[in-house]
Amino acid sequence: MLTNKSLSRSFIFLLGLLAVPCAKAAPVTFGFTGFVYEVIDPLLANRFSENQAVSGSYTFESTALATYPNISNPNVVDYPGLLNISLTIGDYTATYNPSSFPGMIRIVNDLTGWGDSYEVWAGMSGASIGGIPPSFFVTAMNDWTGMALSSLALPVDASQLASFDNQQFQLIFTEYVDPLTMIDHVLDGEITSITTSVVPLPGALLLFVSGLFVSFGSFGFLKKRRRHQA
Repeated sequence: MLTNKSLSRSFIFLLGLLAVPCAKAAPVTFGFTGFVYEVIDPLLANRFSENQAVSGSYTFESTALATYPNISNPNVVDYPGLLNISLTIGDYTATYNPSSFPGMIRIVNDLTGWGDSYEVWAGMSGASIGGIPPSFFVTAMNDWTGMALSSLALPVDASQLASFDNQQFQLIFTEYVDPLTMIDHVLDGEITSITTSVVPLPGALLLFVSGLFVSFGSFGFLKKRRRHQA
């Protein structure tokens, strides 16, 4: 027969099992706003304009392990695990296309002549402009003094990026002239704010948790009812 103590222990054990997969997968979403600050390319000038409002977000795996793109330079690391990204410029929207380029976050810390930087790189897809689709999105936050970051750790809260004095992005449209020739049409913008969004539990997980509480609540009710009947 289950006692109150054994019931509590069983409940805690089940919650512990539930917490294990959550600890392994910890997605974080950063939302950002900004504006287009320069449209030089004639192709893009037909669709975009300076000071046009920009908004977007990207979700990444906060527990991703760092990789070193250049083993001779320990001041630069890449974090794979970009899960999603969307960008809206006026009424134009581009979304993440990992098949063209798997996204990543690059961290540079105290690099001589460079300082600190935080970069997001991602392949993109969206409506074509003049027959040319978007291919790539990159953000580049730089601090030439090297004081914005204290380590190569992956920032998991947007407040950790507040010290960067230069926060820019580019949306690139790649024109393939021939198999050996490409022309990049670049839209430049500036990020004015970046915030951390709460990532909700998946629906199936919420149902499972709710089921646990309902099951244990029903068990307690039945137990009390049997006592009164006895």
